[in-house]
Amino acid sequence: TTTTTTTTTTMQIEQPDIMRSDLFIKARSHIKSSRVLRVISLLCAQRKLVILLGMHVALTSIVWVHFSVVKYQMIKMEEGYMLDGGDVSYKRFWKLYTPTVIFGSKHAILFQMALLPLTMSHLTVSNLSCNAYLNKIFPFKQITTFHIYLGYTMILLVLFATCAFVFYYTLLCSYYDDEAFCAGFSSEIMMTGYTITGLLLFVLITSYNRDKIRYEIFYAVHHLVVALFLVTMLHTIDH
Repeated sequence: TTTTTTTTTTMQIEQPDIMRSDLFIKARSHIKSSRVLRVISLLCAQRKLVILLGMHVALTSIVWVHFSVVKYQMIKMEEGYMLDGGDVSYKRFWKLYTPTVIFGSKHAILFQMALLPLTMSHLTVSNLSCNAYLNKIFPFKQITTFHIYLGYTMILLVLFATCAFVFYYTLLCSYYDDEAFCAGFSSEIMMTGYTITGLLLFVLITSYNRDKIRYEIFYAVHHLVVALFLVTMLHTIDH
């Protein structure tokens, strides 16, 4: 009788577990059959990282817009700024809005460069992750993912700024025959800009192919970021 009672109790305990397991399997199969549900489940599972990325996009946008507005006001306040009718309307447009957008993007790049070293501070990140409260709100386990995201974001912003600058100078030099902009192609600030873009392209290529090349090569090329920071300092203080 005791054995029968024990067996019955065990079956009663195991039955809910089996039902839950079957329910989980059915739910997982249902989620796999729908792309939308897969995306929703991924967002829920990585919600801390998603919130962090959303905050980063918002802050980057704020930095970009703020310094774009600052540059716009600076240009409008410059003495003799194209209010004498000497420039055609299209030239006024390019000379007003292109530097405005590019100036904002440059500060958005600097914002990424300020965040990147924080993601590489492994000892600090490890110590902070031991805090139970911080661990609940910050995705310390995905810090490498955030580092990669910051790197690609910075590279895209640099490529955008470089292409915009080249387009802007080419337009005013060739189409409007502005000698000041023609000489700007060989200026010191443009040289440092070309160097920054070249260094980042090396990092981009090795990062994208990190699974196809030796780790030592990937690691060594990543140290070009140190030179990148130094050249960026020269580029920022140059005029």
